Amino acid sequence: PELKAQAQVEEEIPSPAPPPTGDPHDGEQDQLAEKQEKEIVELPMTFEVVIPKTGTLGLMCDARQSFAHIMQVGKGCVQDYNSRVSKSEQVLPDDLLIEINGSPVSREGLKSAAESDGDVRLKLVRPIQRAVKITRSSASWGVKLGFFADTQIAEIVTIVPDGSFAAYNATAPVGMQLNPRDLIKSINGVSGSQDGMLKATEQATVLELTVLKTTP
Repeated sequence: PELKAQAQVEEEIPSPAPPPTGDPHDGEQDQLAEKQEKEIVELPMTFEVVIPKTGTLGLMCDARQSFAHIMQVGKGCVQDYNSRVSKSEQVLPDDLLIEINGSPVSREGLKSAAESDGDVRLKLVRPIQRAVKITRSSASWGVKLGFFADTQIAEIVTIVPDGSFAAYNATAPVGMQLNPRDLIKSINGVSGSQDGMLKATEQATVLELTVLKTTP
């Protein structure tokens, strides 16, 4: 099927035991922050494409409340379109679909687009992928994640004050800060599984995240 729409489940990352005194990662975190301060802030790109409809779209999507995460571009009209345009104009995995034919994305809209015979106009956001390292600085990671069954990513729902995520944001440059609606693609090298990603946080004192930044 071209669409997967699942009910959201919110999970708070469990808090591991307190880290030992003199965390060896402190120096690494300082060096990473210094390097990131020098980076130019990039913004997610919003763009539109018109797909000539000659068959199936070939998109595997994970539909959410306000967007659909494109998980895979398979054989179909979108792949044919991609073969004719530059990479910056292509529809790629991890792009976020926000409108279809001028209307906000919805399960019904995706189904209608898949079944229609005319051209399909898609409005998309291309997130900025970032590698983020967070060292636990308090008893709690201080973040709640939203998962969808069988999804490949987690959505940041809430970042609470006094947690490690908030402490990271306090010193990170704007383009590297984490915000609600940003997406986490992997945690400590684990992706594609809610249980696996949460398990990767157990007893961890450092989280290495692959993040899809959807916010400035």
